[in-house]
Amino acid sequence: MIEYHISVYFTWHHIKSRSGYPDRTDAKMEIDTKEMFNPIKQDTFKDGSLRGYPNQIFFNYGALPQTWENPELIDPVVGCVGDNDPLDVIELCGQPIAMGAVVPVRLLGALCLIDQGEVDWKILAVQTH
Repeated sequence: MIEYHISVYFTWHHIKSRSGYPDRTDAKMEIDTKEMFNPIKQDTFKDGSLRGYPNQIFFNYGALPQTWENPELIDPVVGCVGDNDPLDVIELCGQPIAMGAVVPVRLLGALCLIDQGEVDWKILAVQTH
């Protein structure tokens, strides 16, 4: 078995809430690929409204640096164009990772979602340290 170890840039994380508010909404953060230096900002829908998570999530959400899902190419697996973002990573260990941290991970697999007609690959991973 070949193991791949890579580093992931974590744009968003969630500290497990002990507040007792399971329906709390959390901001969905993304790398802004349109702004200089690609800051981490709250994601928006196509109409400009802010995106958020309707429920608590218990994983770390990040991206693979220097990757990109091209909106001009049709993905050969699912037949949709890319979402114009880096590849997303879902890190499953459950320990919070600081926003903006770069950590090594082991790849477990991939899951393809279609979001508003665009392909949005999610890479599943766990920390290696």
